[in-house]
Amino acid sequence: MTQQSQPRGTFGLFLRIFGLALRTRTHPSPIPFPARAGDATPLVLISSSEPEISALAAFHLAKAGYSVSTATTANDALARTRRERPMLVVLDSALEDASGYDLLPDLRGLEETKDMGILLLTNSARDNDRIRGLMLGADDCVVKPFAPDELVLRVRAILRRLLAPPPPRRGSRLWAGPLTLDTAEHRVSVNGREIRLTATEFDLLRVLMRHEGRVQSQ
Repeated sequence: MTQQSQPRGTFGLFLRIFGLALRTRTHPSPIPFPARAGDATPLVLISSSEPEISALAAFHLAKAGYSVSTATTANDALARTRRERPMLVVLDSALEDASGYDLLPDLRGLEETKDMGILLLTNSARDNDRIRGLMLGADDCVVKPFAPDELVLRVRAILRRLLAPPPPRRGSRLWAGPLTLDTAEHRVSVNGREIRLTATEFDLLRVLMRHEGRVQSQ
């Protein structure tokens, strides 16, 4: 029996990629936990020892479409953030058992809470208080008493930054349908699944993707 030769060149490369795309299109790569970009209702933890502050913030954030949890002490806030993994904490600078300023380094120092958003509520509009909060790890600060609309907008702005996908390095990635080519790391994936190409195949594919729609000479 005569062994059938494998197709070579551009046509062979096309067949390999097309076949892999068909096999992987119904099996997308899993999203790593926590799947922040896929959460429909981000969880916001409100940590304040003042019931009026907690109630006001909780009402308007829930009205804006967020899931809300509350804590009244620093110890409770730290335990809840580790257990519930909220995307953002609205942290009062004045808590019953500790200062919110003291809690900030703890939140930023723990692996499970270091990347969450933190909006600090301060008692003073002085620049020193705001700068201190930002230096200790807060993403933004709001002075009490606050306008509910401002609180919601600031929470939304922080979450928008957290949920935004990291920008690819300029000029390093090319896309064509399910196909992604990273010129910096010399990697190719189809529907999120990495495939191995020879150096010649990689260079050929890069040329084709950079000049999509044009006729290339051999």
